Amino acid sequence: MIVKVRSVRKEDWEFILKIRNDKTVRNACHDTSIISFEQHAKYMEKINNDINSHQWIVIYNGKEVGHAKIIDHEFGYMIDEQFRNKGIGTKIYELVCEEAKKLGIKRLHYTAKIDNQVSLKVALKMGFIQKDIIKKDGKHYAYSLDKKL
Repeated sequence: MIVKVRSVRKEDWEFILKIRNDKTVRNACHDTSIISFEQHAKYMEKINNDINSHQWIVIYNGKEVGHAKIIDHEFGYMIDEQFRNKGIGTKIYELVCEEAKKLGIKRLHYTAKIDNQVSLKVALKMGFIQKDIIKKDGKHYAYSLDKKL
């Protein structure tokens, strides 16, 4: 299995949006709505111009399969549904942590929704430490995790 990351280019925006609008990915996001290309393009422009934002396309055996990002030390990623459960998520953590170190980032934060136990398990396996449980509307909503690099 060969997993790599490369910097996002403008040509990747439609691919990223396709993954983002997948129902299972949306359910893992804070905003679960379907995003239009116009909304997505504005967001991508904003993070492209932010010095505290970094993003990569995930490549598995030569095929683009996902997206990873760090925005203000907050790590996030998404993988095309047909490529899940292959160990790619674990490799994304390793690669993004390596990239973060190169960028001089000393700590990463990650949030996993309560019902996303797979994501929580991978984060803990990769050295993230659970710091808190975030509540929303009085209910447990997500795990808050941190990792020193």
